[in-house]
Amino acid sequence: MKKSFKLLSLAVVIATGIAACKKDNPPEEKKKPQPKHLIMKSLTFKNEIRVYTKDGQITDPAIVAKAIAASGMNSIVHKLYEKGPLIFIDQNTLKMASYAYAIKKNEDQFLFTMADTLSIPTNDLNLIAAPFFKFKGLGKAGTNGKTAYNKQFVAYGDQNEIKLSAVDIYHLRKFDNTPRTESWLAESALNEFDVKGISTLGLRDTLTVREYSYNYSK
Repeated sequence: MKKSFKLLSLAVVIATGIAACKKDNPPEEKKKPQPKHLIMKSLTFKNEIRVYTKDGQITDPAIVAKAIAASGMNSIVHKLYEKGPLIFIDQNTLKMASYAYAIKKNEDQFLFTMADTLSIPTNDLNLIAAPFFKFKGLGKAGTNGKTAYNKQFVAYGDQNEIKLSAVDIYHLRKFDNTPRTESWLAESALNEFDVKGISTLGLRDTLTVREYSYNYSK
């Protein structure tokens, strides 16, 4: 009987010791994912500068050359060193400069939507250019001449290497029966060209387009 009691006491001591060890060593907490910083490494032009009228793309080399010269497109310089890093905070949030963007991913495509809503004049350049942009942003016009606007841009790749789509657009507007012209330039807009937008051009208007990508990696 004494022997059985000793064995039982020993078993209780061992069990108590195991329980104490479990209390002293709690399971490790899951580490939060660290933000991923990507640096801009290069710029890639996707194709030649293209020229459009309301009727479609111009292919005559002489007319194309004249339109490009008039637009000054070749004089636009994109300075890579002025572009800051992209920071993937997590799977749902990107930070670029001082702005945060919500992420929507579809296979290798990222659609970024600015979290902050901007209040801008309804006739602002970005909205005027919207017919020629594939990703329009989210805008709601108010009654005070201002529009609540969340801009969007798109990129392709993953959180280790990604290409941001960008476009330069020069719109030369010619008024009927007068030599007077009006033009505007959307320089380095993070977007893609929507060819369907040429339907909004006037009969004598010309659109000069150049698409490219900013290439980021670790």
